[in-house]
Amino acid sequence: MIKTKIYDQFHCIADQCPLTCCKGWTIQADGGIYEKWKSRTETSYLCEQVTYNREDGENIYHMKLDSCKACVLLDEKGLCEIVKRHGDEFLSDTCARFPRKHNQITIFSEEDAEEKNVMDEYSLSGACPAALKLIRDSKDFYIVDILEKCRDNHDFPMEYQVRNAVIRLMQKRKFSLTDRLMLSFSLLHECLSCEWEDEVYDCIAVYQEEENLMDTMSMWQHISFDRKEAFIEVCETWLDVTVFYQEEAMYQPYLKELFEFVEKADAEEEKLSRLLVDWKSFTTDWAGYDTFWENILVSEIFADCISEDIEYLMEAFQSIMMEYIMTRVTVFMKQEMSKEAITEEKLYEYASLFIRMIGHNTEGMAEYWEENFDDSILDKEYFYLLLQ
Repeated sequence: MIKTKIYDQFHCIADQCPLTCCKGWTIQADGGIYEKWKSRTETSYLCEQVTYNREDGENIYHMKLDSCKACVLLDEKGLCEIVKRHGDEFLSDTCARFPRKHNQITIFSEEDAEEKNVMDEYSLSGACPAALKLIRDSKDFYIVDILEKCRDNHDFPMEYQVRNAVIRLMQKRKFSLTDRLMLSFSLLHECLSCEWEDEVYDCIAVYQEEENLMDTMSMWQHISFDRKEAFIEVCETWLDVTVFYQEEAMYQPYLKELFEFVEKADAEEEKLSRLLVDWKSFTTDWAGYDTFWENILVSEIFADCISEDIEYLMEAFQSIMMEYIMTRVTVFMKQEMSKEAITEEKLYEYASLFIRMIGHNTEGMAEYWEENFDDSILDKEYFYLLLQ
């Protein structure tokens, strides 16, 4: 069993949370809890607060939402009526577990002729601001240590080894965070081009050698981009990502005015020139958050970059990286708009916001990339451009 370092420390802060998980998305009520509600007189009324649709011959239940897309059982103080009246044991699995995540690593056992569970992994989603605060409060620790027996054990699935190799690269603090992101993305590109599993392991071995890493980074560091072009591309990507959210009730306080500010900045040459000067200074200061962001990104990679399909694993990685890129430019633009630095609490909120918007919508992001670039896998040069 492997857990991220903060997993056992987490406790829901309920009505103190600035970004409640009971609002802004569809909330599933698993069939088991629906039957439990239905079987008891005191909870049967809860069955009226769900909708359902048929999938593969089964009823899939979801909590009803109000006009602001909040669960109808969330009271005006931000507390859950189910917990208040009946206790945590009457919550659906979705509500009881969030933001906890659980992966089961399985292999096919020829001896037993069935899938066998070899590892359980537990982590927290950064979509919860309280989880991000735990990361920040823990300072310079590594969010997860991959057990020695798991690191190069080919008895474990290939995709597991690829993900572990990415995590090792992300935790090499002798490189800047941007460098680590590029090394990870380069490794994934090479793994995707492999035809055979043994070739993937060869790629992983190459990226374990310090000399090879230095050579790869030297190559990237000699590539220069027009700073204005890079900044405009990041802004336009931000507009594309947020356009469908900025009118929604939950996201509007965070995005609506900012959307208008970014839109104007992208169109006005004089304002753009001023922003470019400040952006250079901001990105230097932002490096102070490298360890904080490393642990957020590694936690998300640990939880979500597990797929037998390397292409899908790459799409998940790209989505996680976009959470970082979009949060960074959001914090910068918010400070430019308000003319004052945002608090760390606001940083947690914006990071959680983009993890919800992007990390929980990998398929939507893949469609966006496919439509705009004719491929859901980004070019390495373009990815490097976004990190400038």
